[in-house]
Amino acid sequence: MIYHIFNYRIQGKWYRDSATYSEAQFERIMEALDWKLPVHMQIYHYGSPDRKYYDLTNAIVVKRPVLSLDPMALAVSPQEKRTSVYDKQREISWPVVHRLGRFLICQPDDDWPRFCYADGDRFSLITPMDITPVSIKEAMEFVRQNHRHCSAPQGHKFSIGLVAGDGARIGVAIASIPKARALNDGRTLELNRICCDPVYRHAASKLCAATIRVGKEMGYHRFVTYTLPQESGSSLRAVGFLRDGLTSARPLGWNCRNRPRRTPEKYPTGVKIRWILETG
Repeated sequence: MIYHIFNYRIQGKWYRDSATYSEAQFERIMEALDWKLPVHMQIYHYGSPDRKYYDLTNAIVVKRPVLSLDPMALAVSPQEKRTSVYDKQREISWPVVHRLGRFLICQPDDDWPRFCYADGDRFSLITPMDITPVSIKEAMEFVRQNHRHCSAPQGHKFSIGLVAGDGARIGVAIASIPKARALNDGRTLELNRICCDPVYRHAASKLCAATIRVGKEMGYHRFVTYTLPQESGSSLRAVGFLRDGLTSARPLGWNCRNRPRRTPEKYPTGVKIRWILETG
């Protein structure tokens, strides 16, 4: 029997599919791909025309990590509309023709189709995004599940959501009065949490801009937020924020002798960068 194993290259590393496909299955998959195997995909064929069973013994293929991806489901997935993938290394974008989660087949102009994985690092998605209302409960739950280093805040002035073209929520913004007493002058709004799926390009900037628009309509003239030193702050610069200095490290969070407080489970206690946007 002849067997076929699909292999995929992601971030310079090769993976082999968890499934092995028969001759008939292989032909159906290739027909769905119009017999154009995308760049960064390979197929390893092994076996013999007789009925004997053969084990996979190729040392290179066997050592590759296993990836569960249905190539047929990817090949027959509905063609994406108005969605492209951006390659940060090449600084170029290509239309996405098939998508299964974060696995993509894109089509460069006058070139062979390419397989890639949208990881938010090298490859990110450019797709229509819409601002939507969101309750504080929904926003807090999204932050709990998706924020890398912060817990959800306890309250807000308002929160907004961000959804992709397929209706999936990909981000939230939570705005509140400033935690720093010196900034709480009644006209300053803090962008307490900006949490979004990094796979979507410009999602954080869109949330920041929308939060500022809402805040200005409410009468706020100054906006403040914080990032960790290792974060670039590019999404903040994109909407006009300027660095305003560094905060002191807080090993105990907001806990103090006069007002004891429990430090959240996820709370960065080190130095932070303060960003300010003046609109008044």
